[in-house]
Amino acid sequence: MGTLLTRSRNRVLAGMTVGFSAFALMPAAPASASFAILCGGFSGCNSSGLSDHGYGANYARSWWGQTAGHNCTNYAAFRLTQAGVGNPGLAGNAGVWGSQMRVKGYPVNGTPAVGAVGWYSSSSRWAPGWGHVSIVESVTPTTVTLSEDSITGNGFRYRQISRNDATAMPTGFIHVKDGAGSTSAGSFADVFAGSAFATEINWLAAKGISTGWTVNGVRFFQPTANITREAMAAFVYRFSGSPAFTAPTRSPFVDVPVGAPFYKQISWLASKGIATGTRVAGGAAFSPKSSITREAMAAFLYRVAGSPASSSTASRFKDVPPSAPFAKEINWLGAAGISTGWVTASGTRVFAPKSAVTRSAMAAFLYRADKVVH
Repeated sequence: MGTLLTRSRNRVLAGMTVGFSAFALMPAAPASASFAILCGGFSGCNSSGLSDHGYGANYARSWWGQTAGHNCTNYAAFRLTQAGVGNPGLAGNAGVWGSQMRVKGYPVNGTPAVGAVGWYSSSSRWAPGWGHVSIVESVTPTTVTLSEDSITGNGFRYRQISRNDATAMPTGFIHVKDGAGSTSAGSFADVFAGSAFATEINWLAAKGISTGWTVNGVRFFQPTANITREAMAAFVYRFSGSPAFTAPTRSPFVDVPVGAPFYKQISWLASKGIATGTRVAGGAAFSPKSSITREAMAAFLYRVAGSPASSSTASRFKDVPPSAPFAKEINWLGAAGISTGWVTASGTRVFAPKSAVTRSAMAAFLYRADKVVH
């Protein structure tokens, strides 16, 4: 989840202003505020399964006339440009974004929504003077997760805050193009129309592959969270039609006792040779609570598909040479159109095999695999 931090604020440059090409510092939190840093840096976040949404390859460019580089307003402008929003002609620091966007007709309120701009006014305790803007990545009944950049040493990061923390919570949320609080058809409260993989996540729910979590009668999917290996076992079992299976009285894995969560599904995975675990003293370990890596996910889906023969040994991804673990399975995933990977700033396509898989990405993989396997 990240490390819970509490830090004293330095009221840096309070009251100063900048010109039209705006930016904002991200000061340290007030002593009364607490928050969790989920990841830091472009590569650090990407490798942990929390996307930089391509900003790492584009942050040196100015978006909407904002100061280029590590800068909160430039990042927010980049994300809104990705969503198809044209430059509304903002002037000044992040602290005035809310008032200016409200004048331009955009809703600004206290309701967080995925894709909305989390805005801290110039008079906020979190970012006095300059203000701050961020992008909402996920919403639960108790937390809001923001992605943000800054010209300070903080740089790009994901930050999770409590909805009960008035100091850490944004002054307001600017709803430019984010679903404005409405969920996609019949699914989860934290999956909004137009958000990444909303179609795939709703398909997952409709097929009964994922039920998410219900809190106070409201269902959540937690799309940016990493999927654990035990949850992956449940997804794959249901994706395969929840076949009749009697779980064994002796576990196939030393770290999955009989009766453990998803014991039946994990045992089924082992019985079909989809998961073999890692050899340890006394047998094999499954590591049920660990996040599943992209290379392991490729192997699972390849085996679910029946381990099809491949007509090519050429690598589709720069970071997956033919000798790499699961190279065959990963290249099959690419050839089948289940994963396209990422194109780096240098133009090379990579797979990031050791990175964790987020729940939203897993929904996309299974959605595409359904067209291949079934």
